[in-house]
Amino acid sequence: MIDACSLENVTLGSSVSLKELRDLYHVVVLAYGAESDRVLGVPGEDLEGIYSAREFVWWYNGHPDCKNLIPDLQSTDTAIILGQVGSRYLDHLIVERKYAEAAALCPKLLRGSAAAWERWVFHFAQLRQLPILVPHLPTENPRLTDTIYELALVALVTSPAYHKDLLSAVKSWPCTIYSALPVISAIEPQLKTLSVTNTLKEALAELYVIDGQYESAFSLFADLLKPDVFDFIEKHNLHDAINEKAMSMAFQVGATTSFVSTTGALYLSVGGMLL
Repeated sequence: MIDACSLENVTLGSSVSLKELRDLYHVVVLAYGAESDRVLGVPGEDLEGIYSAREFVWWYNGHPDCKNLIPDLQSTDTAIILGQVGSRYLDHLIVERKYAEAAALCPKLLRGSAAAWERWVFHFAQLRQLPILVPHLPTENPRLTDTIYELALVALVTSPAYHKDLLSAVKSWPCTIYSALPVISAIEPQLKTLSVTNTLKEALAELYVIDGQYESAFSLFADLLKPDVFDFIEKHNLHDAINEKAMSMAFQVGATTSFVSTTGALYLSVGGMLL
């Protein structure tokens, strides 16, 4: 067992001497922070928008000497942070519960570090704020693990407020960076609840397509009365599988149906118009 004593906010040499400390303790550790900035001597270090780590840390810690410092991190495309200041600033925003602001800054502060991105994804998930971060996730440079993308998509299933973001991600993200099955498994139980939305159904249909479940996708597209549903039938050769669904769809829109199968194709006449 080692007994330790902490002496803080003292001036070495006047409040106490180093000899006195050495006489009293076996080990003396002098830990102190920089009171001023170190001039690097590089061109442009005095330009507007460049701050020392001391200034930046004092600013987000609320130090009165830097209360008028206002780094503009929102209107710039690039922010270069040296050392751990970027992560500490994100920590500061999280403590202040400024989750949206923290999420928006992640691309600028984390940049190409996959490890940093994944740490922050799990941190947002633990705080139940992951849906806020999802629109900012990179899909390349860096590409994250499949599990991260699956976790992010499943997080968007939980509330109708995030279903548009879910559909957008499913349509825009490369389908090779995650497995659709875990997301499908998370959505399917929602179809029987009050939280189901047409946007969620469309996202599920797109996931069925990614997973090769074309008949299930067709069923949802038909329920949503998507205008290109018949092109989908032709593209995936679903003629023999959708007779019942097509008749149900025609009934929903008050249509008169007629099926022409002599050529092996399926047609639906709605209101006298051949589709």
